[in-house]
Amino acid sequence: MLNLHGFLTASERRALKAVLHRTGHSAQEHGRANAILLIDDGVPIPLIAKLLFLDEQSIRNFLQRYQLGKLDALLDITARSPNSQTSKKTNSVSMSPTIST
Repeated sequence: MLNLHGFLTASERRALKAVLHRTGHSAQEHGRANAILLIDDGVPIPLIAKLLFLDEQSIRNFLQRYQLGKLDALLDITARSPNSQTSKKTNSVSMSPTIST
């Protein structure tokens, strides 16, 4: 099991906590910030998923986004995991109607 307890710096924790207390952030952004803070506190991902009513893969995706691009990447609503982009493109192509003449 992956243990990331204490992986955040003090300034990273402050920035994530600020998301929780500032107006203008969506519930989704609050959930992502909460997930990263809970991981840093040593809470297991399955328990975080249960507490936040999300699936475990979403929590892992949040962590990956945070590790790759810190707070900006975590809060970027347009960012998706590589797998979701591929599956969306594949589905949109495979579901396109064929026009015969």
